[in-house]
Amino acid sequence: MSITANDVLLDVSYRRGENGVPTGNELNRRLKFLSQALKDLTRQNLYWFYTKTYATSTVADQEIYSLPADFKKPIELRVDRLLRTEQSDRSVFSLYKIPPTSTPYLINYFNDKYYYIFGDEIHLLPHPSSTPSAISVSSIVVADTTATVTCASAHGLQNNDYVQIAGASVSECNGSKRVSVTSSTVFTYTVASGTSSPTGTITSTWNNFVLRYFYTPSTSFTAITDTIDLPDRFSDALSAYVFGRLAQLDGERGDATDGFDEYNEIIGEINKENMTRTNVNTPLSESIW
Repeated sequence: MSITANDVLLDVSYRRGENGVPTGNELNRRLKFLSQALKDLTRQNLYWFYTKTYATSTVADQEIYSLPADFKKPIELRVDRLLRTEQSDRSVFSLYKIPPTSTPYLINYFNDKYYYIFGDEIHLLPHPSSTPSAISVSSIVVADTTATVTCASAHGLQNNDYVQIAGASVSECNGSKRVSVTSSTVFTYTVASGTSSPTGTITSTWNNFVLRYFYTPSTSFTAITDTIDLPDRFSDALSAYVFGRLAQLDGERGDATDGFDEYNEIIGEINKENMTRTNVNTPLSESIW
């Protein structure tokens, strides 16, 4: 996903027999059409390339947590590595007291783990009973793109857990990181090339709340240098759409039809691949398609 608005609009210009991307109002018009193209694409489906992982730490006795700003739909939620079951907010409202309380109506409630989404917040039922503790980090040594963390005591992590690194003098080393465990006190994670080994009073805290979700990409483009969040091999869909919109303005109905036909054909290929990825080993009776 490394294409820019300039890459798409240059293709549009070449399709129209022009020598390059225009400037001024005409550029702004084409950027607006480009934004509309990606908005239309994102409304078509929940695509495999629009997925993210958000990891944080729970707080003891806290039920409500904020969702990421670009959240669209959940894929899965794990708390303390255990999968939680999604419930609709209507089902929850009909069974439990609202505003939320820690004492539900169902007798066997605490035998199960649930969550529900209301607005831009996610509710954990029952709420977590503990807050992960920060562990002192003795050192972080970076070699190439691998940061090796040595903790002052046993970290209790497992492979593919997420941790929050804080206090490192190099910003790239801080933040939520997915780890590989090499011993009871050592784990590694990936950093950008060129990162140096940090110093400082560094801590590591287990991010025991891991949400995988579909996200909504940015669809507002104002400069030709803006990056487009779309796999490169599908960029022709956007240029075909913009080409079609410009042809409409010029009254070129045949070219407009050709542009939109190409756009819809590529969208069809994306949807076909999306369906294949989604329905792997899924019985037809359980398919979401």
